[in-house]
Amino acid sequence: MTEEILPTTEQSEEWFSCSLFDHIIIRSPRLNVDPAKLAIAAKPLLVKNGKLLLLSSPPRLGERISRILADECEESDLAFKLKQAEEVFFENWDTGELTAAFEEQGFTVEQTIIDQKEERLITEKDLSSWFNTEQSRWGSFMFKNLNNSDFSAIEDCLRIRIAKGPLLWRWRSVLYNAKITSD
Repeated sequence: MTEEILPTTEQSEEWFSCSLFDHIIIRSPRLNVDPAKLAIAAKPLLVKNGKLLLLSSPPRLGERISRILADECEESDLAFKLKQAEEVFFENWDTGELTAAFEEQGFTVEQTIIDQKEERLITEKDLSSWFNTEQSRWGSFMFKNLNNSDFSAIEDCLRIRIAKGPLLWRWRSVLYNAKITSD
């Protein structure tokens, strides 16, 4: 399998008695695949004018703890400091890389951004994971880019808030509609 998402044409023939498809639909909350490899793997599986639809929620479009601090904890000063650090942390997550990889393989790509929200129960385990300065990429980055008292205050504010119950979690997903237009 290509990056454990798509079968090869041989596997498709064996598994589905078919190696060409009109549509391929993928839902991957966190797409952990090289976009170029995915596009290359998809191309031989689709008929001309076939489509690959991919729904994903890239980290760059995810919820921000700074928004939760501002809206749910009413901590505007801490939220402002954290927001600046989050913007730096998430700037390297490119949402256009997938589009470019598919266009390079002869696809036309349309993107639709979908706003999402849900009530989410955040646990002590979640906070411990997020604020782990040794194992969490986010926690390590924030610890290095905020002063220690702000980092601790943010965690404390969130602990107080989660004790009150679920909070509103907002994020955006991207629906990629990639249509093969060349051979």
